[in-house]
Amino acid sequence: MIRFLTIAMPVFSVLVAFQAMSATATSWTVIPKHSSISFSVLQTGQILKGKLETFDAKINFDGGQEPVGNVDISIDTKSFKTGIDEIDGQAQADNWFAAEKFPQARFSAASFTATGNNSYAAKGTLTIKGTTHDVTLPFTLKIGADGTAMMQAQLKLSRAAYNI
Repeated sequence: MIRFLTIAMPVFSVLVAFQAMSATATSWTVIPKHSSISFSVLQTGQILKGKLETFDAKINFDGGQEPVGNVDISIDTKSFKTGIDEIDGQAQADNWFAAEKFPQARFSAASFTATGNNSYAAKGTLTIKGTTHDVTLPFTLKIGADGTAMMQAQLKLSRAAYNI
């Protein structure tokens, strides 16, 4: 049976299907046509929303009181889209993503803690434009009786910390 996980957050929004493939953690496979990574940023005093349209995710996760797993998400920085051509072009330049030199951003986590009822924290690293910082991504995960899972999280980043 294929089940679905939706990750909904200002930075990332992903729909994932999974099959049990590991004795230690369930392996989740991203379904690209139902998946997205979205963001909102403050730019010149206005909220700018968009998507990073191309990415690959390897997710192994089982919750509970002692969650286990690992996550590796690679994001194509050239796929930054706001629907505004001028801004999308600027995002490829050196003062934003420097997409020619740094074509991938990456989030990796291998440490998870339970923080409450269906609530967890993923401790890992986020690398953007060649700069890596430790991050903790708090999230909730609810799996319905039909096998559909909903994950919600929010991560605020400082663009200056990544030289953007």
